[in-house]
Amino acid sequence: MSRSRSRRQCARRSRGAALLALTAAGAHALTVRAIVAQEAAPASGARCEAPIGGVETRCAMLRVPAGYAVRTIRTQPSDAPPRRLPALLFVQWLSCDPVAIPDSQPDGWALMLADMARRSGAIMMRTEKTGIGGSGGPACATLGYDDELALHRASLAALRRDPAVDTTRIVLVGGSMGGTMVPLLAADAPGLAGIVVWGTTTLTWGEHLVRLDRRVLEGRVTRSRPAQAPAQVAGVMPMQLRWHAQWLAPGAEPHALAARDTALAAAWARQLGVDTAARTLYGRSTRFHQEAAAQPWERAWREVAARGVRVAVLRGACDALMDREEHERIRDIVQGVSPALATFDEVPATTHGLLASDGCEARRDATTWSPPRYDGRATAALLARVAAMLAPAPRR
Repeated sequence: MSRSRSRRQCARRSRGAALLALTAAGAHALTVRAIVAQEAAPASGARCEAPIGGVETRCAMLRVPAGYAVRTIRTQPSDAPPRRLPALLFVQWLSCDPVAIPDSQPDGWALMLADMARRSGAIMMRTEKTGIGGSGGPACATLGYDDELALHRASLAALRRDPAVDTTRIVLVGGSMGGTMVPLLAADAPGLAGIVVWGTTTLTWGEHLVRLDRRVLEGRVTRSRPAQAPAQVAGVMPMQLRWHAQWLAPGAEPHALAARDTALAAAWARQLGVDTAARTLYGRSTRFHQEAAAQPWERAWREVAARGVRVAVLRGACDALMDREEHERIRDIVQGVSPALATFDEVPATTHGLLASDGCEARRDATTWSPPRYDGRATAALLARVAAMLAPAPRR
């Protein structure tokens, strides 16, 4: 869900726990090279990400309704035929890390995006968040959920205006937090060919954070005091519930809540990815999380289904951030409207960050673990669902 520094620091403190080690891997723990900001479209020959074999990459600046310009990255096959192509809009994770593919140390997400660009046969567009990767605007850490959603709305509109795009064959692809945004974007794309999501949720944001707290705390306590784990975790969860109910309320200030109540301060500190000094969670502002908590994600999925849009939900079986039920719920909501519209696939032994991990369940309490690695299985599963949505309708 996040590539943030706060998660990397948290994972380092708990490296012995297999659950947290997998969480760190799923949270894109590798440092990505920063890309120099440019306020104008790059000159011919300039590039904004690592080259991809067989792919033509174009970087441009897109002015959004807020008045600033953000960088878009558009790829297409180098040998594309002289006709309109299908297109993908990729909407990324929570953290303030670039969506551009780095020159070195690519993580699972970057490797998946390179494979998607190379093998999908489609135009693919991505958008850098504000203040990073060449985008203008405010610092990403100050951006709200609604602000970020507006960036992707502008990119989707630009993609639909692209004369090389077949607007009847556009698929929205959401990764992690981006998977919560794509059903909201679907209203802006009549005739959408489909939506594919990986490692996401449709619970309210507060519900998701509470469930994540429980999984993380169980991992921590089980490693140090296995026999006491159930009672100890059960003892602190009521305070975690109280904490999320209060800090996610519109206008609430976490530091003020924590200053008034030491029990709430302890609950705040127990969260994975929290930086109490910077007052951020996964590197994002309180406003971002409060706006996320107010989003009508379930209603948006029902509206997607009512418009007859196909939906593919995918998850890695070793995803320590988003559990299986959160994904099955999306499938069930869509199938409740039209049973044939939704699928759910779980890729075995694969993390949130699209990396293969040996024996994730068996190693949950282990003190040693094998670093996850990219093997392309998750990408192959994603590409298969994309291809099915982009295939021409059979003749009758």
